[in-house]
Amino acid sequence: MADWQAAHLDEIEEFGDGDSCQRYRPVRLHLGLSAFGATVWMGQSAGDLVIEEHEPGDPTSDQELFLVGSGITTSWRPEGP
Repeated sequence: MADWQAAHLDEIEEFGDGDSCQRYRPVRLHLGLSAFGATVWMGQSAGDLVIEEHEPGDPTSDQELFLVGSGITTSWRPEGP
């Protein structure tokens, strides 16, 4: 494997998440990452729910990074902004 890889999101196959309008691209699988997960979730239209609500204090929750590549987002945390 090369020391580094790059991919445009359009190169990564897009999947749907059941009956919802949520769409994702498995970056981790495409790049062969094994030390951590990396997935892109996308909305198709303004107002689409992109990330499901998380339970505060869930002991099985992983640390997550959310990056908005375009558009705007509304988010909420139980402990405040």
